Amino acid sequence: IKNIAMSPNDQLLAIVNNDGTAKIMKFSGQPISQLRGHQGKISQIKFAPEGDLLATAADDATARIWDFQGKQQVELKGHKGQIWEITFSPDGKLLATAGEDGTARIWDISGQKIAILKKHLGRILDITFSSDGKYLATAGWDGTIRIWSRSSGKLLSKLKGKVGNISFSSDGKRLVTGGEDGTANIWNVSGQLLGKLPGHQGVVTSISFSPDG
Repeated sequence: IKNIAMSPNDQLLAIVNNDGTAKIMKFSGQPISQLRGHQGKISQIKFAPEGDLLATAADDATARIWDFQGKQQVELKGHKGQIWEITFSPDGKLLATAGEDGTARIWDISGQKIAILKKHLGRILDITFSSDGKYLATAGWDGTIRIWSRSSGKLLSKLKGKVGNISFSSDGKRLVTGGEDGTANIWNVSGQLLGKLPGHQGVVTSISFSPDG
């Protein structure tokens, strides 16, 4: 097993295998379907917020959207190299992909490309929508975090820091980043540093705001 995701209603699991396939199953262990189609290993799998679809990304430079019966709905092409991260928008209408080629792309779930975000120099390590869906944040291997307008694809702010994970507050106004230096930083969407949370003796590998922000 390479990766695993849980459905929003906590009823289903999606499990990534090492052979470029994935499977959907109930918590009881009852199999639902197999996802077959990628020509390389799957790097990420995510359920849509409504739980009716899920998306996969792989080292064949594609992302794909599936239904629970294992039927491929959409194949998303355009990245040059492996797609490392994917994320659905809060309303489930968009999917963002981030790749080895230093670009992030926004698609609607029918497969139409909405925007290409091109400022990073190197692999994008994490990508996430704000909870209100207005912003998209990316963290890159180039030591920058960038905040974009979801609607226009315009770069709104550029933050500095070698981080591997990012998370928005529930109101969409703040962003927390986890860094290689063991520090978590809190920013507003304009790029102003609001606070530092030091103390870890190693890389911050996961980070999140509480539900109430």
